[in-house]
Amino acid sequence: MKLKKNLINFIITIILFNFFALKSYSLEPKQFVQYVVDEASSILTKNSSKEEKIEKLKDLAKKTADIRGRGAGQIAWESVPFVSEAVTYRDIKRELAKKDPNWWTIGLLGGAGALGLVPIVGDLAGNFIRQGVKARNKIPAQVKEPSGVNPVMSYKDIPTIKPEDLKNMTVGKTVGDFMKAGGQFTGIDSVPVDPRLMKGGTLFPALESSIKSSLYPDDLKIILNELELKNKKIGVEYEAYGMTGRNAMRLNNSLESYCEYEDQSELITKLRVIKSEEEIVYVRKAAELADIALDQAWKYAKAGVNESKILAEMQKVVLEGGGDYPANEYIIGSGSNALLCRYQAEKRNLSKIDQLSLEWAGTFKHYHSAMFRTIPIGKADPKHIKMHEACIEALENCVKTLVPGNNVGEVFDAHAKTFDNLGFNKARMNACGYSLGATFSPNWMDWPMLYTGNPYEIVSGNVFFMHMILMDSENKVAMNLGETYLVNNKGNERLGKQKLDLVVL
Repeated sequence: MKLKKNLINFIITIILFNFFALKSYSLEPKQFVQYVVDEASSILTKNSSKEEKIEKLKDLAKKTADIRGRGAGQIAWESVPFVSEAVTYRDIKRELAKKDPNWWTIGLLGGAGALGLVPIVGDLAGNFIRQGVKARNKIPAQVKEPSGVNPVMSYKDIPTIKPEDLKNMTVGKTVGDFMKAGGQFTGIDSVPVDPRLMKGGTLFPALESSIKSSLYPDDLKIILNELELKNKKIGVEYEAYGMTGRNAMRLNNSLESYCEYEDQSELITKLRVIKSEEEIVYVRKAAELADIALDQAWKYAKAGVNESKILAEMQKVVLEGGGDYPANEYIIGSGSNALLCRYQAEKRNLSKIDQLSLEWAGTFKHYHSAMFRTIPIGKADPKHIKMHEACIEALENCVKTLVPGNNVGEVFDAHAKTFDNLGFNKARMNACGYSLGATFSPNWMDWPMLYTGNPYEIVSGNVFFMHMILMDSENKVAMNLGETYLVNNKGNERLGKQKLDLVVL
């Protein structure tokens, strides 16, 4: 962390140093910055003493002094946007608007801004800046100076503030008032503040207001105004993955007193849940890819094979078949991990007698068709056989219920009743599937989920993944069976073509 901090501070300092240099430099500003970053990083990461690193950094400073005034100004503008926006935005922008902008002015303003918000490290930073001033003062006489600008800015010209200085400041007092009263700001490692921010106000309110206005412009209202939506009714998808708590609060604050808004998280989702004929073509292709992936699993799931190999081969054939990455990871687990039903980082080699749980999806143009299997390795435990028979029966009962006019809660009830009657109440899940469609990371699950009491009415064009999951934690035995179904006017169709038999490898 210290090394990283030093690198950041060095980069800031070296850019400021070059604000005072004159000679022509062949690289563009962005290329120059990248060059400095790369060189500094190389120096700081090498196994050498502190003194050696400082000397090498000084040498780098001398080498990079060959930068033109225009480039320096561009670096100020392009490399420290936070600073230029928060501290020197108006002045720099005013200069840029001129027909013939003075790039030394822009460069110096950017440098002052950087010093105003970014803490810099002790004597090393100070030495670099002082070297920069000296280099700037040694400009050859034959070179024409930019007119009307004092090109030299001393680091000491910018007032700095330490926390202990604030005790002598009162509400309504500015930095200028404090200095006129004889106050002193001390310390090279304190945070310098651009006094232009303090005109007519206190330190922190002025600083906070400037930063907020530049960092959090109300771009949303700009867009909504262009669409003439002021005072209109707007729906918000609060369930979107990118709608974090902070974003939701910012959104609400922005829309308050601007328009009427309400939660419409399911509006688009409800339109997407019924697949068109074109979408069904994609889903069928995804199902074909899921079948091929299972063939690969049966081929490679042997004693001694690592789980990673199985995953790699399954994903490989999906991609080679024209498919995509799924919206979430394939789930794989063997041994006791076969009971997790969640992706986990640990990968192990299959034992001679083992169990392997796999949940995956064929994916085509982001449309998914999922499958689920538990595969005994070596031989099947009698519990595996009994649990698989229960999964077959539960799936058949769910399929009979998955028809237009029923609700999805009834499908789950068929699942639960079957397992409970067979003595697997403690081993079953409290949901047995969900809708599938075009989804993106981090989840291929879509709305609605199959759980008791869910009133969503099943209609033709729905696509549901139904998973029969049993986890006997006491005996460390798992059994899973899952298939994807397309609802039609006659009932439903299983999209996968693989057998449902218990396969022992």
